[in-house]
Amino acid sequence: PDIEIGTPITLNYSVDAGEYDVAEDLNLTVGLCVEDFETGDFSSFPWVLLGDTPWAIDTQAYQGDYSARSGGISDGQVSTIKLELIVLIDSEINFWKKVSSEDSYDYLRFSIDNSEVGSWSGEDDWSQETFAVTAPLTTK
Repeated sequence: PDIEIGTPITLNYSVDAGEYDVAEDLNLTVGLCVEDFETGDFSSFPWVLLGDTPWAIDTQAYQGDYSARSGGISDGQVSTIKLELIVLIDSEINFWKKVSSEDSYDYLRFSIDNSEVGSWSGEDDWSQETFAVTAPLTTK
């Protein structure tokens, strides 16, 4: 329990079974990095809120009690939420999203390392998105 989440560790193991034996190293990363907004605020991670109207915590959630919601914006405005993480092993980033915007005009955009990897517009009920990430990578 004293090891920080995200710490890479190597487990050495050896198995003997009669004439058969194997010795290997198993490289793992401690814990999962999960944000569920169940703190009711943005205190679990160092979120950066930018734009004309900041993101807020909302009680309309796919699971649990809370979610994050973009700020209410009008034409030509933006509401941005950012998080910087260092990816230590090849993995994936996944999240649940719900979109309600002016179709083909306003977008929810998702970027990794300042490159857009997904965008959604219009009315879209809750759905999960998953994106592969490779180490070493700093996500933004």
